[in-house]
Amino acid sequence: MKSLQCVSGVQILLIITILMAAATISNIYAQAPNLAVEPGELSFGEVAMGETAVLNYTLSGSNLLSNVYIHTTMGYLISLDEETGYQQNLLIQPVDGEASTTIYVKFVPLFPRGYDGRVRHRTVGHPDCFVMLEGFGIIEGEDMPALQLDPGSLYFGEVQVGDEAIQSYTLTGSNLLSNVMVNACQGYLISLEESGGFVPQLVIEPVDGEVSQEIFVKFLPFFPREFNGRIRHRAMGVMGEFLYLYGTGVLDVEFMPNLTVNPDSLYFGEVVIGEEALLSYVLTGENLLSNVRIRAPRGYLLSLEEDGEFLPFLVAAGLWLVVVLA
Repeated sequence: MKSLQCVSGVQILLIITILMAAATISNIYAQAPNLAVEPGELSFGEVAMGETAVLNYTLSGSNLLSNVYIHTTMGYLISLDEETGYQQNLLIQPVDGEASTTIYVKFVPLFPRGYDGRVRHRTVGHPDCFVMLEGFGIIEGEDMPALQLDPGSLYFGEVQVGDEAIQSYTLTGSNLLSNVMVNACQGYLISLEESGGFVPQLVIEPVDGEVSQEIFVKFLPFFPREFNGRIRHRAMGVMGEFLYLYGTGVLDVEFMPNLTVNPDSLYFGEVVIGEEALLSYVLTGENLLSNVRIRAPRGYLLSLEEDGEFLPFLVAAGLWLVVVLA
């Protein structure tokens, strides 16, 4: 009988322990961060190029341990205001761990195609949750936006490093819905004038949807190698048109750039920490095509004058070198 009572007591203690653990776990889950979106999917249907469409959803959260970071994919922008402030990223700051807000999503199709995407929501202690997005960009009317380049390639041949060469091509466009963005690759610059104003990128504004523009391309080789690249042209409704570029930078053997230092090593010996030592070397160059950029290693500084300002980096042609131990 005593044995039964003893067993019953152990069983009762075990049951109480299990119930207390279950209550603790239940309390932990009750206080865990929670994040939800409603609805979980937005469908924008067909939207004409140059136009936009806006839908919204509700974000709610409780017991949040951090801000909520929100990011949307290409073709869509998000905002807390239906009229303004649209961007690809938002940050929501909870108040006492709580959040409840309406988020507006703007569909901005740039090309006539489908845009399947999502808005991602991320916070500490909770798995990412998503609002799935779908929309389709279309072009109204029969006339599609178009860009054409003439010629489609430019050949600069061999150009001496430090020199330059200029050629041009004609960009034409019709039925355009936006400005034309023009971007050049490394080694090349572009301009609307042959005499100057060369830059890596241009924006060309259509007139009544039409463009007819001569664009000048400058080849500037900085190294003796091939510079094969392209210029990209983008506009709304046009996936991209490319002008292909071919050029080679060369160096005249008789005028090869040359740098020498004398001496080629400096020995400072032992220097007491907190003090400094000063030595110098001479840098000479011939047939140089650009400034000489010199960087000192950690613990050393450079100057063009013995009593001048010492820096870790210089553009120069003759140096003093100091070591500072601190």
